[in-house]
Amino acid sequence: MIRKITLILLALPALIQAQNTATVDTSWKVGGIFSLSYNQSSFTNWVAGGDNSMALNGIFSGFANYNKGKWVMDNSLLLAYGMTKVDGQDLRKNDDRIELNIKPGYNITKKWYLSYLFNMRTQFDKGYDYNAEPRVLTSEFLSPAFFINALGAEYKPSDNFYLFASPLTVKTTYVNAADSKIPHVLYGVDADKNARNEFGFYATVRYKCEIMKNISLQTKLDLFSNYSENPQNVDVNWEMLLGMKVNKYISVTLGLAAIYDDDVFVPKGKDSQGALVYGKGLQFKQTFGVGFTYNMGAAVKK
Repeated sequence: MIRKITLILLALPALIQAQNTATVDTSWKVGGIFSLSYNQSSFTNWVAGGDNSMALNGIFSGFANYNKGKWVMDNSLLLAYGMTKVDGQDLRKNDDRIELNIKPGYNITKKWYLSYLFNMRTQFDKGYDYNAEPRVLTSEFLSPAFFINALGAEYKPSDNFYLFASPLTVKTTYVNAADSKIPHVLYGVDADKNARNEFGFYATVRYKCEIMKNISLQTKLDLFSNYSENPQNVDVNWEMLLGMKVNKYISVTLGLAAIYDDDVFVPKGKDSQGALVYGKGLQFKQTFGVGFTYNMGAAVKK
């Protein structure tokens, strides 16, 4: 699995470059960023203590946008995978994300569009809860997978900002029913089913800017409220990425992410008998990396 993912990430720049040189409709803009970082810590007779560790992370963020007449389509793909090794522990993943967005729209005024949004989020590899003995499988490819199908209005005053809101949204949480090893209850899906559908209101905001020369910021916020079940408990998915460019190929990135899903249960420790306890809670992740970055730009297909 690691070898396959690495080959995919390394091949993406060449594939994008090949597309950029093709002679096609100039209405399309294609681009993206590929980043590969490696971190290592080593200790010998270090009185303050510490564990030897190493980590390798790869991220690809690409887009293919269409704009012709009154029709637009914004498409984006995020692929991220990372592994870490600490003395005394097995090799474990520290990042694992697949996110696809497809958003066609029709211009109704200068800055407003009638749009449809399809969003999918899942992961490449198996994930485990290592607090359990033995470890418990909690995720794998398409288990879980989260889908958003939404019809609504989009406000887009510039390429750096847009707000999309939909009162007609179906959110689907999918877990492979054939895989009984993954606790379906962790994702609000009945044990004898493979999906849970929710109908409600969805809104998403995207913003990016250059804070100063060679320092850029990207952030997004997704909100969902289920009309029929605890609508006041809004699901939240927030991400922020701060990028600092050292030179053409070397960059420093800081990433923050926070998720609250009213139907997803997170580890809360163990009870008096040593059994794992799960409950509702905020998920938070922070990443920091220094590594190689290849910017594929925003080439116009022509």
